Amino acid sequence: MGDNKHIVRGEKIRVGISDPELAGRVKVRLNDLSGPVLWFIKFNIVLDPVTVSHKSMTVTETNGYILDTEITYDTAKNMIVMKPTDPYEEGIYYILTITRKVRSKGGNNLKRDIHIVFKIKDRRIEEYRILPPETVVEKPRKKPEKLKRETAARAFSPEVKEKIDKTPAASLPYGKFGVNVLILVLGIPAALSGLLLDSQYVVLGGAALVLAGIAHLCIQLVNRKKRAAMVYNIGVMHFNAGFYKAAAKRFAKAHELDEQNELAEYAAGKVKFYT
Repeated sequence: MGDNKHIVRGEKIRVGISDPELAGRVKVRLNDLSGPVLWFIKFNIVLDPVTVSHKSMTVTETNGYILDTEITYDTAKNMIVMKPTDPYEEGIYYILTITRKVRSKGGNNLKRDIHIVFKIKDRRIEEYRILPPETVVEKPRKKPEKLKRETAARAFSPEVKEKIDKTPAASLPYGKFGVNVLILVLGIPAALSGLLLDSQYVVLGGAALVLAGIAHLCIQLVNRKKRAAMVYNIGVMHFNAGFYKAAAKRFAKAHELDEQNELAEYAAGKVKFYT
């Protein structure tokens, strides 16, 4: 990789590579650091798309535990984009590895594996550097579900941590929807009791409660965050019943409606373990 300047916490740093065999062949840059940590990896040769996968590229903890990462290859731009689906922890070092299995369309592989160590602080990249060729890193291995759960609990907000901690490992917690269902529920028996008592006023009062409950529900659903919470809760029903593919679709939709929904983010990562 040739020398590239990047802005990290307001300061310019220079990242270079000492291996002349790799010089100029690969460039690595980050996103604007304000959102998820995205890695953009560009080669100066067209790659064989089959070799761009989780088998050839990983993000791991220093002990080798793999973080789930979404890997896509833009053939038009000849660029690999890596986006984490597991949460990063603050102040912890991680290693991005690009292995020799990445191959060009002409059949040429990288001369050696590339390892980039980095650390997150305040939801930003605080530092990163390419490790020397002689560095030995732990072999990538799958992280146990229990440890993934504990990591997620540490990485999310206190409210989400508490919900996750109180929920059995095989289940997911429900989120707060925010709709006053009591208005709707009370209206139905009130209207029925009015019929039994032959009281027009009680019937009308119960009907008014039902209409008020429906109106309140509609108003809530106009809010994307409320809709996301409802869709997430439907996904939890599917997940806890063992219908993981249906749950995955709901969690993806919930996160699409509200990217700040931490429970949906956690659930979307967890359901991948079961699918």
